[in-house]
Amino acid sequence: MDYEQRPSQSIAIVVESGTLQAVYGSLALTGLDVELLDLDNAKVSEDEEYETVRRRVDEVRQTCTQLY
Repeated sequence: MDYEQRPSQSIAIVVESGTLQAVYGSLALTGLDVELLDLDNAKVSEDEEYETVRRRVDEVRQTCTQLY
C-alpha cells in the first residue's frame, strides 16, 4: 500500500492488539454514516440484543460491499 498517496475521500481505521484504537476520516466525507456492530459486546448482553446486532450484521453483509 502506498501511504503517501491517499484519496480525498477516505476512512482510516487503526487497530492494535486486536482492539480498535481510532477511526479517522477526511473532511470530504460529509454525510457519511459509520456504524459499529460489536458482536463481542452484544454476546455479554441480553440474548435479544445479541440477536438484534446479529440480524443487522446479516443485513449489512447482504446489502453492502465488504471493504475489509
